[in-house]
Amino acid sequence: MEVKQRKQQARALKRMNGMLTPMSKYYASEMCLRVTNMAIQVLGGSGYMKDYPTERYVRDARITTIYEGTSQLQVVAAVRGVCSGAFERYVGELEEKSYKDPLLADLKLKLISGKDTVLKAVTYVKGRGTDYMDLSGRRLVDSAIAIIVGHLLLGQAAANERKQHVARRFISMAMPRVRLDCEYVCAGDMAPLEDYKLLAGPVPVAE
Repeated sequence: MEVKQRKQQARALKRMNGMLTPMSKYYASEMCLRVTNMAIQVLGGSGYMKDYPTERYVRDARITTIYEGTSQLQVVAAVRGVCSGAFERYVGELEEKSYKDPLLADLKLKLISGKDTVLKAVTYVKGRGTDYMDLSGRRLVDSAIAIIVGHLLLGQAAANERKQHVARRFISMAMPRVRLDCEYVCAGDMAPLEDYKLLAGPVPVAE
């Protein structure tokens, strides 16, 4: 019996690892690029030139979205976990934590509502096949990450007053994007695949 339980646990952890590893690489590298791009916007022309190290930071950030698997490859790997039940199980564990602070308890309810929205989109995507899963993968993974990060911030907020403000800000900004992305996914638009030649034009042929 113990051996059987260990094997079941090992399989569950393997599926969790298969989702969280590409998620982490994707989210961290894309956020790094986003922050450094914003830094150049703040500094303007000086940020683009070598007056500041910002231009190097952007180059360093950009390569993280390419090497060891591009961001799109991380999404393709992560969305399988989101759609296979690993996301639902992991978030279910995070939801077991209770909060006495009314603010944190209210934020947790928003995350639970957001999770339900993501799971509805997952159900829809699974009914459309693998091609549509890949097409809508980035929006689904972004939404799943927002729910997970929100719960992780809540856990930190329970022990740190400053993190309460961070958690509130993050969740308040993320939940509308989750609803928008999931609504887009459930619209079932296949135009990028079905009308690719019309939308993008013919692929150039080398002479």
